[in-house]
Amino acid sequence: MVDPRPDPTGRRIAYVCRGALRVIEADGSADRAVAGPDAVAAPGASDVSFGLAEHVAAEEMGRDRGYWWAPDGERLLVARVDATPVQRWYIADPADPARPPASFRYPAAGTANAAVSLWIAAAAAAPGRPLTGVTWDTAAFEYLTRAGWDAFGPYAAVQSRDQRHVQVLGIDAATGAAQLLAEQRDDAWVTLVDGLPDRTAAGILLTSGDLDDTRGLLAAGKRVTPPGLQLDAVLAVDGETVLFTASDEPTEVHLWAWDPVSGTRRLSDEPGLHSGARRGGTTVLISRTPDRPVRTPPSR
Repeated sequence: MVDPRPDPTGRRIAYVCRGALRVIEADGSADRAVAGPDAVAAPGASDVSFGLAEHVAAEEMGRDRGYWWAPDGERLLVARVDATPVQRWYIADPADPARPPASFRYPAAGTANAAVSLWIAAAAAAPGRPLTGVTWDTAAFEYLTRAGWDAFGPYAAVQSRDQRHVQVLGIDAATGAAQLLAEQRDDAWVTLVDGLPDRTAAGILLTSGDLDDTRGLLAAGKRVTPPGLQLDAVLAVDGETVLFTASDEPTEVHLWAWDPVSGTRRLSDEPGLHSGARRGGTTVLISRTPDRPVRTPPSR
């Protein structure tokens, strides 16, 4: 069992087992596969999995999830990974020459990546119910950098292989059709910011942009952080409040917040490295400062 997570209503739990995304009721009944290698026909089914992040996403893009619940717990947005195109590596054990070498798929730089697609699956028990495929230009945008599902529906961010172009897509949950919500281009590469894209409770799309040598937070396409304040990561979106870390001095990282009414404000004061969390209107500040460094417990 991998990555078990309850749905937002607490009625069901999804998890990944043997390449299939499964759902079980909270009382332990009706354990079933809702997306599995047999759900979408493909050669080399043993190299096909649902609900897990592929190597590139987990290793390079910070995306460690492969499925996302709808707010009502009735459907899931699921990543399908087909590793068939990925080259196979063989590593022998020099201490045991008689042992066959271990074999695994590994996408070395410049070689083929796994083919990643998105599908919408129903959570209710219904044998044989087909999945709905999400349509986007996977040849031009083969990287799935982030995805989610909020009150406005599923969404995803996809990136080109040369990492110079990112598109944010809104997804029709009924048909799988994708609509362009925003995009970012860069002649060198587009830097992915942890926690983005996202949306506020009112549906304001949050992205990032490099403007005037500053990476800033964008709300509905407009920069809401001042020039010189370098956005580091978005930590939480709570209602209309965005909690994020940023630096205006290279030896410090501070905790900041933005909302449409109060604007951008810094929440940490002392020099140091600050982070935090926010949920239900409560913000927790986590600080490492010269006077109060993080201490490791003594060994026993």
